[in-house]
Amino acid sequence: MHRICKITGMNQKDCAQKIVGISPRTLAEIERDAGNPSLKILNKIGRPFGHQVGSVAEKTPS
Repeated sequence: MHRICKITGMNQKDCAQKIVGISPRTLAEIERDAGNPSLKILNKIGRPFGHQVGSVAEKTPS
């Protein structure tokens, strides 16, 4: 995300709200590796890059 913000000339707040559609606080936490984003948030972040995040179910022990 940092690169998109830099390319567009937007600050982190504008980039989070206008490009990704999430709160600036959420984006800052994720960038600091302090957040635990949901799949929905991860997909919003991945969308400008053409990426989609999916889930993988863990195999439960038998």
